[in-house]
Amino acid sequence: MALGTLQQVIVCVPATTGATAAPCQTVAGVRYRPAMQSVYVIDPANSVFLDMAIEPLDRASVVAVFTLAFSVVVLCFLLGRGVGVVLSLIRHG
Repeated sequence: MALGTLQQVIVCVPATTGATAAPCQTVAGVRYRPAMQSVYVIDPANSVFLDMAIEPLDRASVVAVFTLAFSVVVLCFLLGRGVGVVLSLIRHG
C-alpha cells in the first residue's frame, strides 16, 4: 500500500560561492541556492497509519521485551557453559 509518492522538490542548500538565488534567502550571512531533490512525500490522508507506528513506547512493554531477551541470552550462556563442562569431563576423564 503506497502512503505517498516520489516527487522532485526544490530545497535551499548553503552556497559555497555566488549570490543567493530566488526563491532562497540569505539567513544570518549564509547564502543559499536552490537545488532539486527527489523526496518521498507522504499523502496527508494516510498520515494516520504513520502516527500509529510512531506512538511513544510503553515502558512496561519495553521492560518485558528486554527481560525476555536478556533471559534468553543468559539461558543460552548457562546451557553452553553446562555442555562445555560435560564435554570437558568426558575429555579429561
